[in-house]
Amino acid sequence: MRSAHRHGLKAVAHATSEAAYRVAVEAGTDVITHAPLDAVLSADIACRVQATSPTLVMMRGIHATLSRAARLPVAYENASLSVRRLHAAGVAMPAHPGDDTNPARLVMRCSSSLTGASRS
Repeated sequence: MRSAHRHGLKAVAHATSEAAYRVAVEAGTDVITHAPLDAVLSADIACRVQATSPTLVMMRGIHATLSRAARLPVAYENASLSVRRLHAAGVAMPAHPGDDTNPARLVMRCSSSLTGASRS
């Protein structure tokens, strides 16, 4: 991260677990991709994330594969609730219609309970 920042570049980290998010935040990552399947992000971590691209459609697919094949303790709901927490913390979160890894409708549905409005 320091080297990227020294050269005026943004640093991106891929994090699919709560621990990986914590490491990325503590390292000063500018953008974190994916959303944790193992746990819901704490409010403390969520408010320290600068920007994220949660790739919820991809995380749903990974969850389906992992829960069938390896029977790992993962839950898609953790990713969904983490996105809600990130949204509530005001984290920048791109949602581009047509981006099949993170469609706007899915991100908005995850955050709609915070605003009380249905956007799906």
